[in-house]
Amino acid sequence: MRQSPGALRGSGVPMSLKENSSHRTLLPLSLGIALNTGIFVAEVMGGLLSGSLALLSDALHNLADIFPLFTAFFALRLALRARTPGKLMVTGERRFLRRL
Repeated sequence: MRQSPGALRGSGVPMSLKENSSHRTLLPLSLGIALNTGIFVAEVMGGLLSGSLALLSDALHNLADIFPLFTAFFALRLALRARTPGKLMVTGERRFLRRL
């Protein structure tokens, strides 16, 4: 049986909507990572060439800003993945939840 382009697959959200929203959600994070990485590289090069500890310090600060952006990016990618119907929980998790 053929499904229409907006058919529901896995998570209950039409795929066309899910693809558009994932692109819109991940794009700002991707741009933030790219810009912070570019600023980091430029400040390290400028700091090393000029001997400026202030630029090197700010470069490390920008590097520290990149890690939470990566974490958010990969967390969103995991959250936007399609649900696997057969693998909702591991057996150990089911036993744990039954005991609650």
